[in-house]
Amino acid sequence: MAPMLSAYMYALFSFLMVIANKLLLTSYLFPSPAFLCLTQVSSTCLFLLTARAFGIVQFGASLSDAAGIFPLPIYFFGNLVFGLSGTQVVSLPMFTVLRRLCILMTFIGELIFLQRRGDNRGVGLAVFLMLLGASIAAMNDLTFDLAGYAFLMLNNLFTAAYGITLKLKTGSLSGLSKYGILYHCCSIAVLPCLALNLWTGEFSRVADYRGWSLPVVWALFCTSNLLQLFLLYSTIQCTADNGPLTTTVIGVLKNVLVTYLGMFIGRDYVFTLHNFMGLNVSTLGGVLYTYLTFKAPKVEPQKGTIIVR
Repeated sequence: MAPMLSAYMYALFSFLMVIANKLLLTSYLFPSPAFLCLTQVSSTCLFLLTARAFGIVQFGASLSDAAGIFPLPIYFFGNLVFGLSGTQVVSLPMFTVLRRLCILMTFIGELIFLQRRGDNRGVGLAVFLMLLGASIAAMNDLTFDLAGYAFLMLNNLFTAAYGITLKLKTGSLSGLSKYGILYHCCSIAVLPCLALNLWTGEFSRVADYRGWSLPVVWALFCTSNLLQLFLLYSTIQCTADNGPLTTTVIGVLKNVLVTYLGMFIGRDYVFTLHNFMGLNVSTLGGVLYTYLTFKAPKVEPQKGTIIVR
């Protein structure tokens, strides 16, 4: 697949996923991000197994393949759980600002594990603007939620680790298709998702949810589960074609739109002048970082790079 096409696919599905999840979890008060995680990974596994049975896709499902992609499923599980949990309790504008810090984590990870080198002029300014904007916005966030902020920082950490490890694994496990990576990440995540739901009593909360009588809730619920499959595939394809940092930056650019639309979606954003200024400063830093990233010449990772297993 062409790098540009895979980048557009990732941006589109990522944008739609954030909007669908926010509407379901906040606007319609769906009570359980953990249950949504469980249905997303389960439906993805079911869809892939059905497609393989009809010969639409091909992938292996052996224990050796599953063991070979570790620790990807761990990062995938953490990314999914903390991302949805943060989406529920943090407004979309603050969600995008905090998620922008994932760029810094990914950049540091690429320096260490992918031997990434390049021209760093201007990068310091861009990172400073992102951190400054996030700090200003957070200090003036009238809907501040400590747990939500913690969820999103952990989400950033797992996202960076997943993207970098995925890039390394894509090159080292040439015999495992992208569908195979999708299937093993989701199938391994089913058990911890199920355990989390049982431990926290999510099934009873979901059963008592009164929103099931609304057709729009069912539409958002089904859309969220379907988009999860498309988003996972496009993430893997975009990372393989363009690298983890480019994938992260595309997500940040998508979040520029989410930042401003999010002020009207979810009904949980409270406007203050200083918070709005922080959002704009952070967005400027993200755009500047994106420009510097794509302007810099691409450098291939050095041979002998240590592969994280």
